[in-house]
Amino acid sequence: MAQPKNALYVGAEAILRTFTIVAAIFLVLLLSAIMAVWLLFDPNDYKNNLSSLVEERTGRSFVIEGDLELTFFPWLGVQTGKIRLGNAENFGEEDFASAITATARVRLLPLLSKRLEIDTVELNGLELNLSRDDEGHGNWEDLFRSTPANVREAQLTGSTNSVTQGLNIAGISIRDGIIFWREDFTEVHYVISDLSLDTGPITSEQPVDAALEFQLVSVNPALTAQFNARTTVRVDSDTLLYAAENLELEFRVEDGQHNERVTGQLEASIEYSSADSLLQANTVVFEAKLTDPPLGPEELDFRASSQQIRFDIEAQTIELDELTTTIGNIDARWELAGNNLLSDPQFTGMVSVTEAPVEDAFNAMGLDIDADGNLGVFDLASLFTVEPTTGNMKLTEVQGSALDIEFTGEVTVTERETVGRIETDAFNPIALIEILPQVITESADLSSIDTLTLGADFNVNGLNRVFSLRNVTVTIPGATITGAVDRLEDGRRLRGQITMTNVAPDVLLALFPNRLPEWLDPDKLGAVSVNTSFDYDATDDSLQLDNLNARALGLQTMGSVMVQELSSSSHLTGDIEVQRFSPKALLNRFDQPVPVTSDDMVLETAAISATVDINEDRGQFLEIRMRLDDTFITGQFAIENFNDPKYVFDLAIDQLNIDRYLAPADREATDDDLLLPIDALRAFTLEGQVSVADLRIASLNFSNVSTNISIENNVGKIDSAFGQLYGGKFEGGLELDARIGRPLLSLHGSGVDISLEPLMTSLLDQPTLSGTGTFDLEVSGTGESLNDVLTVAEGQIDFSLLDGAIHGFNLDHTLCDTYNRLQQYPRPAPTDDQFTKFNLLRGTTRLSDGIARTSSLVIDTPSLEITGQGQMDLFSQKINYGLEAKMTNGISISQCETLDRVVGDSIPLEVSGTATEPLIQPDISELVRRELRDLIQDRLLEGLFGN
Repeated sequence: MAQPKNALYVGAEAILRTFTIVAAIFLVLLLSAIMAVWLLFDPNDYKNNLSSLVEERTGRSFVIEGDLELTFFPWLGVQTGKIRLGNAENFGEEDFASAITATARVRLLPLLSKRLEIDTVELNGLELNLSRDDEGHGNWEDLFRSTPANVREAQLTGSTNSVTQGLNIAGISIRDGIIFWREDFTEVHYVISDLSLDTGPITSEQPVDAALEFQLVSVNPALTAQFNARTTVRVDSDTLLYAAENLELEFRVEDGQHNERVTGQLEASIEYSSADSLLQANTVVFEAKLTDPPLGPEELDFRASSQQIRFDIEAQTIELDELTTTIGNIDARWELAGNNLLSDPQFTGMVSVTEAPVEDAFNAMGLDIDADGNLGVFDLASLFTVEPTTGNMKLTEVQGSALDIEFTGEVTVTERETVGRIETDAFNPIALIEILPQVITESADLSSIDTLTLGADFNVNGLNRVFSLRNVTVTIPGATITGAVDRLEDGRRLRGQITMTNVAPDVLLALFPNRLPEWLDPDKLGAVSVNTSFDYDATDDSLQLDNLNARALGLQTMGSVMVQELSSSSHLTGDIEVQRFSPKALLNRFDQPVPVTSDDMVLETAAISATVDINEDRGQFLEIRMRLDDTFITGQFAIENFNDPKYVFDLAIDQLNIDRYLAPADREATDDDLLLPIDALRAFTLEGQVSVADLRIASLNFSNVSTNISIENNVGKIDSAFGQLYGGKFEGGLELDARIGRPLLSLHGSGVDISLEPLMTSLLDQPTLSGTGTFDLEVSGTGESLNDVLTVAEGQIDFSLLDGAIHGFNLDHTLCDTYNRLQQYPRPAPTDDQFTKFNLLRGTTRLSDGIARTSSLVIDTPSLEITGQGQMDLFSQKINYGLEAKMTNGISISQCETLDRVVGDSIPLEVSGTATEPLIQPDISELVRRELRDLIQDRLLEGLFGN
């Protein structure tokens, strides 16, 4: 299948040639009718013969509707009705050409002298229907094989030759012409309407003035163009040279929405040599004003001129000499040649621009540049290829200089976009910095950059006026930046992606001196890496960062953030995630003291994610998910007033061992000493709520703990604390006041149904008590450690213990063994049961100067009822109690039946030693003395009074 030629250029060729053929046919027809009249014949008698003649020569039907009308003296004329020329075979029934009327008149008297003087030839309502089939064949091609010259020869040979020697036509007038161009028979691509042609007098070898007007409508691309042309046509029949001198062509082009896009004019003198098939234009000047062009401002002036343009019609080539263009005040010189002009035109050559103003170049591209000074000039040279049918243009081997920058690259321009790549040598960017958007120059001190290289692919979209950069590479000493950016909304919006890898910290500190705090030195900042997409909107002064992945300060951060009021008081919101890091390393980086902790393995690892809301005054962290060592924390946290920060929080913790984070005991203190967090009271102001599923503090294990915590003015409070403690419940609070003198620790609370054995094991590493206990306490003391507080503690503790045991001694065995030894009875066997069971143990203890004094101690055991009083030193844990143990039941130990006789009597007890190793000394001798006294008394009474 033959490849169809380009529709636009083939259409132009077909229209011109077909128009000439049809006009020639109609002209021959009219002349023949006039000749028939001149020979005194009725032209209607020859109408069928004329139709047959046209059909014979063209192979198409030819119909003259109605009679030929005649006019006489002084003009002999013929006017037709509608004339129709049939279509080519296989192109349908529609007329190929038609005219509503055709009129021609000649003077009678000159005919007698064999001179032909013709009045204006008129053709009204001319209609041409041009089309191509799916194989690219046109319905006009067969007419090229039956040229109008053949028809003219058949009609005007012989006797008519002498008549036409003095040809003189007053002019040709064509009105209301219309030409359709269709593809595949039915699809209309182009329409030429309102076609009119007027000429001046036409005489042999004399110039002819002509005026042509028509409107071109294109379906795809959608446009409407109006053309008005005036010229003087000169024909040299000897040399077959045709010339259009002083051609003036005005045009106006509208888009599919009837918006004016191009207006302009063309001036030239054109010659056509039929012998050489050479069309030549001299002194060509083309001027146009473009509205909303694909590239550039809303209005752009264009001017082109050439001394000579040579078009070889047979070879379809063109050459232009001394071509210059002016676009937006930028002059360019061209070397230009073209080929395949009527089928697939292509132009190649070289263009150069010398010392053109840079500012004019930016204006021509539609880029608003706010520069205070003169931007200087630029030079440009490039090879190019242009394809007019597609609107494509390509620039290669581009070389140029501007703003003290030497650059190379390539550019491709299509109907929709302009794309290309530009690369620079290293240069000093001072001139470039001056034209950057103000938001960039205000945010960064670019004067610190003394050398820079650039490389980027660029794209200018003519439809949405978007300027884009892709594969951007910017290199400065100590940093390489890559990415992409789209310039939207006439520069009010920048959107793209940026990557910076291992940027030297001193480079960033120099670039952003006003954006980074003064205390942030290169060692603290460290190497910086950033990878993010961004969207900057100058209208509301905001910056959106998505898919952020940044490293600085030794931290790896991910997330998406929005920065509002970027150029003034920044307001940041978004979601961030700080990857795993070491809190110890972070404190060391910022020269902060690392807390001395009892566990060296804590503060080694942490990670956090949160929704953030930060402005210049305060910061909020919502939906926190944080891991610190083995602890997982959720909730929210806020910093109010950065200048004098107050921390507000509501946190939920899965498990926390506070003892691991507290300072170890002082070297001179006991191993169990616990330093109070005095420094924290002075460093922080905070208020919040905390709940902990599992909590360990002061060696005690709590669960389901909730409390309010506050630190303000050197006073720390734990208020409304509630938790489960070893099977029971604890409620209370704590206050640490470090405002004046030695810190004051106050503790109040109550416990219910607490299992004593695990509690005492946690506190003393061994179970000194078991059972369940209930207590109320209110204690206070001063000091910097827990032992200091215990040394001077004041307060009261009420306690009640049930169904337990005192571990460390067996009181029943001790009483029995001591009594039998004194009475010289068999002693009970040794026992491993070193505990004393009790049903009840209660009392009230008052604390004073670190001494716990109990005045109403009651202990009820299965065999004893013990009462008494005593004291314990809270610091040394030394005890001293004096008790009375009344026997209420016998002791169920083998060899202890001997004590059954003293049931109901009391035995003095002295308790000493320590709370963990008590020493019980029963005073059995007093019991024996009472027994002996009772025996003597009984004997004396018996002697005095008998039985």
